[in-house]
Amino acid sequence: MGLETKLSNLSGGQRAKVILAKLLLQNPEVIVLDEPTNFLDKEHIEWLSDYLITFKGAFIIVSHDFEFLEKVTTCICDIEFNKIKKYKGKYSSFLKQKEARKGRIHKKL
Repeated sequence: MGLETKLSNLSGGQRAKVILAKLLLQNPEVIVLDEPTNFLDKEHIEWLSDYLITFKGAFIIVSHDFEFLEKVTTCICDIEFNKIKKYKGKYSSFLKQKEARKGRIHKKL
């Protein structure tokens, strides 16, 4: 498929890559990505991870790809029971902090 190919003729994965490339070429200050790894292969997930790690702006990611989140996050906002709680660190750190917080809450009860 060449540069003349219509976006509508591309597969979901190819379309996702084109849209992501267009977004990143615009040098945004803030990036919001919803499940960005869904249509990417391992090589492109690695590239996106490296890009985000060095990105100078801010980014917000909604993802269930825990390995990806572990690589790129420095802060996680968790929404639970209509409240937002902010945790600093990688995804694994978030899990430990959240579990410790739950333990403290249950102790109080």
